[in-house]
Amino acid sequence: MPRAPKPRTIASDLCQQMHDAMMAEGRYFTRDNFQARKFERDVEKLLRADAYDGNIVRILVAEMFGDHDECRRAARAAMSLKPLDNGETLFQLGQALVVLGFFGEAQQIYEKVGAPESGEFTSRCGLGFASGAFHKANVYSNRAREIGMAVNLDLTTAFASASSVLEEMNTTDQQTAQLMDIAGEILREHRLFVGSWGPFTSTLDHPEMETIYVEIPVRASWEEIGEMNLDLAGRIAERVTPIPDGVVVAFTGSDV
Repeated sequence: MPRAPKPRTIASDLCQQMHDAMMAEGRYFTRDNFQARKFERDVEKLLRADAYDGNIVRILVAEMFGDHDECRRAARAAMSLKPLDNGETLFQLGQALVVLGFFGEAQQIYEKVGAPESGEFTSRCGLGFASGAFHKANVYSNRAREIGMAVNLDLTTAFASASSVLEEMNTTDQQTAQLMDIAGEILREHRLFVGSWGPFTSTLDHPEMETIYVEIPVRASWEEIGEMNLDLAGRIAERVTPIPDGVVVAFTGSDV
């Protein structure tokens, strides 16, 4: 998912630099981290020059520290400055929430900002997949084609395939998000970001097994990833009854 507002500006460059730094680090930055403190100073300057762009970038500063409440506060501040046009702010917040493991909340944001009528269907569709909104992404994809929008054939095929599997299993987007949100809890306990532009989704559509495999990439040792997956399986078994069919969520390694 693109992390920078359009068009390219000082704010967009800062957003990209911070996202790249987070992906390279893999875990939350400490408050005394030199690089993070430099970004904070840059944002303070930007807030004085352009309050809206400054608050958009504040979302990513908070994300660097794993401070999801501050992400939401920064988004509310930005929306108060553009009350009639909140789509871009919500989209930026949704991306931050995915990286911090709040997939269900990000899914709700995608439903608000991902429709083709927003004019940003293509640039925002990644948020649908990353948040587990497979059915909604397919609905928006079909609507985009109906109104004559140019769409990426690979994307629309992926949306249709994932939605078809879950429909066959009678599994909703909300049930998928429930499993992903349990994974998000574990992410935050380990102070890890979702890495590599993830999560990634693959579809196994076979007569004997129809499954959506959601991989959440993290920068951690394979030993830690194994422990996280055991923890995830245990929490799902304890807390989700019945466990939705057709969805498997797991942590995997990330190089970026």
